[in-house]
Amino acid sequence: MTESKHVLSFAKLPAHVENGVATRFARTYHLLVAWSDVDSVGEMIQTAEREFFVILPDFGADLVVEGARTSAPARSICILPAGKSAIAPKGTGVMIRLFAPVPAPWTAYAINASSYDGVRDDLLPVEPSFRRVGPPPPRVYPLMPGNGAKAQSFQTETMSVGWFEQVGPQDPAAVFPHAHADFEEGSLMIAGTFVQHLRTPWGKDLRDWRADEHLRCEPGTLVVIAPQTTHVAQAVGAERHVLMNLFAPPRADHIAKGQIRNAEEYATAL
Repeated sequence: MTESKHVLSFAKLPAHVENGVATRFARTYHLLVAWSDVDSVGEMIQTAEREFFVILPDFGADLVVEGARTSAPARSICILPAGKSAIAPKGTGVMIRLFAPVPAPWTAYAINASSYDGVRDDLLPVEPSFRRVGPPPPRVYPLMPGNGAKAQSFQTETMSVGWFEQVGPQDPAAVFPHAHADFEEGSLMIAGTFVQHLRTPWGKDLRDWRADEHLRCEPGTLVVIAPQTTHVAQAVGAERHVLMNLFAPPRADHIAKGQIRNAEEYATAL
């Protein structure tokens, strides 16, 4: 993997042991990524201030809330509620949890915590955002098969994610570089190999200029993409590639375009 200040490799981060499972943390300004390597089957218990995502790319799990168990299959995206809950894996592999805002007790665990010591006024606030309507979580969304189709996207009250999956390399004549004005994007590589192409805009201070970057990223890599940075992720190689795009607050433009699968379960917060 190419080294860059934008890039965080979970394999290289120190682990925090939760319920016997090694978990590594990294963040954007509003969002915390918890990457767990599960090598034994047993419940992981946590308490969260807000509802959060659980991503199960490799194995199924039981989601336990107030004593009730909800079964989630492998290749699913799940939402667990605020409060105390547990995850009981039914296999081994990678499990990913996403929290927004960043929970205060876990802030120091993020390897890049020092990058966010100050207050940012160039980003959209994570709250007020959305409120859940209808029954509370847990919610389980099995992922549909796909090969290079549009991302399968989901939201919670405070964040949204997109799952992109492709077998084989991306057509180099059909990439879509773009930039975001007022939010960070977390680009999380789960399987395969991607090249992240980044172009930082020129400002008034020449000392802040950066050359274009073309970062080869393996599974378990988080790339934090700053506002105004032109970027595109290109799948390379013949294997299966999986990438997740992470946003906090939820992408209002994706919701307006009908691209969020569970948008009807949320209303705009007052």
